[in-house]
Amino acid sequence: MPTKKTLSPCLAVLPACLSWLLGAPAMASAAVSIPATDPDFSIVLFPDTQFYNSAYSYVFRDQANWVVANKAALNIKMIIGLGDIIDGGGYPVDRYGNVIGTCSKAPPSNWQTQWQQAQSAVSILTSHGIYYQPTIGNHDYVRRSARSTT
Repeated sequence: MPTKKTLSPCLAVLPACLSWLLGAPAMASAAVSIPATDPDFSIVLFPDTQFYNSAYSYVFRDQANWVVANKAALNIKMIIGLGDIIDGGGYPVDRYGNVIGTCSKAPPSNWQTQWQQAQSAVSILTSHGIYYQPTIGNHDYVRRSARSTT
């Protein structure tokens, strides 16, 4: 009987974390068995994309295009966003992007543009069958107090 590689249960819960945020489908939270005969594969990490919005929105798109261009050569299976998708959050919205609430602290005036730019970059990946798993960071929401790293 061949040996099997097992994906960590910690990684298995990532897909459900924020899949609704950018329209990615949720995956079940369960350990996944991978036959030992499967080829090596790559998982790409995108950290702190909040700095790639507004004037630098091309950087997030360029990263996505690089992944698409190297998908086959590196056997890229997914991208994990490590948090801080945008800078400053935004008002509560419904699934269509319509504002449905308020915040005690106003988000930056370009918050909707930031989300649209992020969604544009992620769409490059998903349109090529590359799964993107976003993770919320402290820059992705509006807080009542100053940011903290604790």
